This record gives sequence, C-alpha cells and structure tokens, in this order.
Amino acid sequence: MKKIKFKIPFLKKKKVKKLESATLQGEKVLLRKLKVTDAIFAYDTFEEYKGFCYHPFNNLNTVDDVTLYLMNYVSRYDQGISIGWAITSSKTKEFIGMIQVPFWYPEERNCSLNFYIVKGLKKSYLEEAIKLVCGYLFSTKLVRRIQVKIDAEDTFNEEVLIHSGFFYEGTQRKYAFYHEKYHDVKLYSLLEDEVVVQEEKQ
Repeated sequence: MKKIKFKIPFLKKKKVKKLESATLQGEKVLLRKLKVTDAIFAYDTFEEYKGFCYHPFNNLNTVDDVTLYLMNYVSRYDQGISIGWAITSSKTKEFIGMIQVPFWYPEERNCSLNFYIVKGLKKSYLEEAIKLVCGYLFSTKLVRRIQVKIDAEDTFNEEVLIHSGFFYEGTQRKYAFYHEKYHDVKLYSLLEDEVVVQEEKQ
C-alpha cells in the first residue's frame, strides 16, 4: 500500500512532552493557535453548517455560548490534553475555519479531530489544513492514531478525508442527537505507519 506523504514546516528538534498548538504554514492556509477572541468568527462561520454537520457547536446557540466553549477549551491547553487552530488564509490572514484536537489519550496515543471551513471554499484548503495538523501530530510521536467522526450525509468532509488518506471504519447508527433528530455518524481513521512525514525548511 502506498503511503500518503504529509509535509510539515521545519520544526526545531526538541523533546515534546505534551501537545502544543505550533503555528503551521501551508501554501493556502496558515494555522495559528485558536484563541477565545476567535469566538465571533467561529460562530459566524459555523452558522452555515447548523442542522447538518456533526460538531460540538451544534449545541451552542449564541456567540456567548461559543465564547464560553472556547474559554473552557483553551484552558485545557496547559494540561496538554487538547489543542486547536484557527484556519486562516495564507494571503489575507482572514479566519476561514477551525481544526481541533478536543481530546488526546496519551496512554493509547490516540486523538480525535474535528474541523470545518467557510462554505464555498475549495476542498484543497481543508485538505491542506488536515495534512498539516496530522503531519505535526505524528511528528511529535505522541500520536499514533487519529480518528474523525462526521455526519453520514456530509459528503464534502468525507471526500476530503478519503483524499487525505483516512480509512473508513464503519457507521455508528443514530449516534448523535441534535436539532431534534438522531443522526448516523461515520468513523474514519489514520495511523502513523500509513503516512510519511516530510519536514520542510522555511
């Protein structure tokens, strides 16, 4: 089986003991540490997905809800159990989405991943963001497995995951409940021995 090649920016050689939101630069996107002040942009961006996408924001109804969510989320950074990035345009630095590791399980070296971008953008933007994050996570040696859950009807993200090298593991029937309806959720995963991480000097 041919391995997927992930390229990441040059990282200084140091022993990594916990997950950190290192700035990751791609051709189309720049990933920077997610901040509480991103709440208004995150809320406006995710509003386009409500009622369709499997995402924690489905339970948040106002900007204040999102602000509180991000405050709690960012507070877990120092514990090294969660990290998150704002996806911005490399050219304009405009906020165009989010990508998060909500939980990391150090003993199993597993983590989950969720993400979204502004509707209307090409899949290549999100694909680049995912590959940057996965490349970074695998390069730390703290993660050996990354898994993603998406709405079973979310064909956009499903195509991005498949093109990024993720494997379909199965469907969890009626797994998620939001907007007064139960939703099927598909599970995809990627293992460290299925990719080749290449470092690039900036």
